Amino acid sequence: MLRTIADYALQALSESGDLEAVRAQHATYFMAMAREAAPDIFRADENWPDRLEPEHDNLRAVLRFLIDGHRTREALEFSACLWRFWQIRPHLSEGLMWLNECLSLPYHEDDLGARAAALTAAGGLTYWQNDFDTTRVHYGDALETYRTVGDRRGVAEALYNFGFLALIGAEPRRAKELHEQSLAIYTDLEDELQMAFARFGIAMAHLNEREFGSARTLALSALNVFEAHRNWFGRSLVEFVLIQVARLSGNHEQARGLLLESLERPESLKDVSTLSSLLELLADVEIALGRPRRGLKLASASSSLRKEYGGGAPPPLLSLDDPRALASRSLDGPEVDEVWSQGAGLSVEEAAAYARKDPAGDE
Repeated sequence: MLRTIADYALQALSESGDLEAVRAQHATYFMAMAREAAPDIFRADENWPDRLEPEHDNLRAVLRFLIDGHRTREALEFSACLWRFWQIRPHLSEGLMWLNECLSLPYHEDDLGARAAALTAAGGLTYWQNDFDTTRVHYGDALETYRTVGDRRGVAEALYNFGFLALIGAEPRRAKELHEQSLAIYTDLEDELQMAFARFGIAMAHLNEREFGSARTLALSALNVFEAHRNWFGRSLVEFVLIQVARLSGNHEQARGLLLESLERPESLKDVSTLSSLLELLADVEIALGRPRRGLKLASASSSLRKEYGGGAPPPLLSLDDPRALASRSLDGPEVDEVWSQGAGLSVEEAAAYARKDPAGDE
């Protein structure tokens, strides 16, 4: 019924000659919403992902209006504003489809800044899809374009992004250099929040080289900033470093405690990439603590979430061994398959609840 009413309303507007004006007003409203949401998408008190999700059909309609109308700059800016929403919810493939369509529009020199932002967004989505070759192309084009238009903030973001590709490529020293260059620009721009993200990047480089003290200190130096900005994503990145420091140092009980604290945060259930990473890490810890069945079940649940999401946190940054191989040291082949099948059948809510469950008597 609602679809019929909507179709009738569109037909009536079209016949009256007012349709294009109404669509333009509709686009203006939602473009303003996207611009407002983009810088605060990770603010815990704003709940922007929850606010944008019910409007997704409206966002799609605006994208189609802008693309079909060859409104290149607006299409690029609008799609770039939405990429973090598409990452979190998750709509990776759809978001990338829209960005690619926007990037295929003819553009002029005045559109280069918006184009660089859309290239960064496309690189971000392919990064979370773990398609790092394509990510490198997008990030490279974005960096070149930002330099062409003299956008120092954009250059800093591009250097930060390339730092993680260096980590994925097992180049921690290069990653540290790139993140330090990014930090220097953000410091000059007096951007406190982005300085904190850059310090996290440097912490990750130290973590990669097993310099745990430096990694922990740098991560904690960013935590107060993330908390002051109520930035739940930044806080989760700091927690990741602290978890990895404990886990890779062999302090599995401490790592488990930190993981359970992270799993209690409501954002963990709303961001599949974060949840899948937490489950993967907890699975490894449970196996190390002598609970292979529990660990294997969690690893399988995480694997299913990754498939549903279409990617996740880059595996090289997690530093994990094959959970099936680890569990096989204690379990025989049929038992490994049985437990893996059980974990694969868990829903998001069931997997999170199982992770928080007391392991006593679970083996």
